[in-house]
Amino acid sequence: MILTVCRSGEIMRKHEITDATFLPFAKAIAEGDIKLLDLKELSFQDTQIGDEGVGMLALALGRGNLPKLESLYLMGCAKLTDACCQAIADAINNRKRMPMLRDIRLGYTEVWDVESPATQSLGG
Repeated sequence: MILTVCRSGEIMRKHEITDATFLPFAKAIAEGDIKLLDLKELSFQDTQIGDEGVGMLALALGRGNLPKLESLYLMGCAKLTDACCQAIADAINNRKRMPMLRDIRLGYTEVWDVESPATQSLGG
């Protein structure tokens, strides 16, 4: 399944995807209003999404609302910090809800502490 994020019928450019534009969408996924049950890959590479947006996405992951997700790409998201690692780690702690997620990429972000427990739990 391929996901295209649109705003008013226009495809959004990567640099236009921010927490402000992504949060309503992520909240709808987390609350089950949007069903993405067959989504296998989700990439926010080189976007302006931050910890708040990833936190809401982590809530959706933790609730099992993306059960077939295999890959989550967050490379080049300059607004991400170590806090997003903890949110993702907490969300995927229950492998029953995220059995397929095997590839999480956080390169070129502000995630610095590769020795932190949260980063290590993501395969740091």
